[in-house]
Amino acid sequence: MSHFRRPRFAGLILNFVSAGFFILTAVSAHAWRLPGDLKNSDLNEVTQIVGYGSSTKFLSNPYPLGGHSGFEVGITSEFIDTTDLARLGSGNGDETSLEYNRISIGKGLYHNVDVYIDFVPFVNSNEISEYGGMAKWAFYEADSLPLTLSALLHYDSFNIDDEFINQTLGTDLMAGWNLKNYALYFGGGVLYGSNKFMNTILDMSDPANQAANPTGSPNDPNGYLKENGKRDHFFLGMDVELSPYFISAQIDSYQETVYSLKLGYRL
Repeated sequence: MSHFRRPRFAGLILNFVSAGFFILTAVSAHAWRLPGDLKNSDLNEVTQIVGYGSSTKFLSNPYPLGGHSGFEVGITSEFIDTTDLARLGSGNGDETSLEYNRISIGKGLYHNVDVYIDFVPFVNSNEISEYGGMAKWAFYEADSLPLTLSALLHYDSFNIDDEFINQTLGTDLMAGWNLKNYALYFGGGVLYGSNKFMNTILDMSDPANQAANPTGSPNDPNGYLKENGKRDHFFLGMDVELSPYFISAQIDSYQETVYSLKLGYRL
C-alpha cells in the first residue's frame, strides 16, 4: 500500500508547490517604500500600522493538527492599508497598501500542541524580509460541542530595506468552532513591539529625533532611533477544508484592519 501512497503524496506536494509559486509570482507586490524625513511625531503611526500590522497571524484550523502525522504547509497573502502613511514626512506617493506573501509550515506535536514557522520568500520584490513563529496549545476541548479553546504565543521579525526593523512578541487566547468542512475562530490578546528607524529615513533636523538618537551623531547613516510599545489585538477567521487542501481567511484589528488569505495543504 505504501508503494502507491508515496507517488500520490509527492504529486500532491509538487502540484501545491507549483501552484504556490505561480500565486507568489502573480500576487507579489511592487516595491513598496516608507516615507522619508520622518519626524519623531510620525514614528508611532508607522509603528501602529506597519509594525504591529505585520505580526504573525494564525490562519489555520483551530483544532489541533495531531501528534504523529499532523502537518501543513501554506502560502499567505497579506494586505495592510497604508493610506495614512502617505501624509507623513516626505510622503510615499499613491502607495496606499502594503502587500506581501509568506510561506508557513505547521507541525502537530503531542498534548494538543502545534508549532508554526513562517517567512517571506525571496520572490517578493518589495525589499521585505521576514521570519516568525507561533506555538499553539489547545488546552480545552468540549465533550458535547465542537468547541476548543487555545493559547497562542508568537514572534515576528519584519524588515523593510534595512530602514525599518520591527519585532513583535504576542500572546492570545482563541476560541474555535469546528463543523464538517469548515471552522470559525476568534480571539485576542496583547502585542509587544520593538522598532528601529534608521537615520536615513528620519528628519534629523527635528530636535526630538536628535535627542532620541543613541549614536550621538545625527548625521551617521548607520545610526538609528528605537521605539518600544504595546497594544491590544483582536482577530476573526474562517478555515474551509477542500481536502487535502484548505483556504483560510482572517481579519486582524490593529490601528488599521489587516486582511489575510492563505492557501494550504494539510495532512
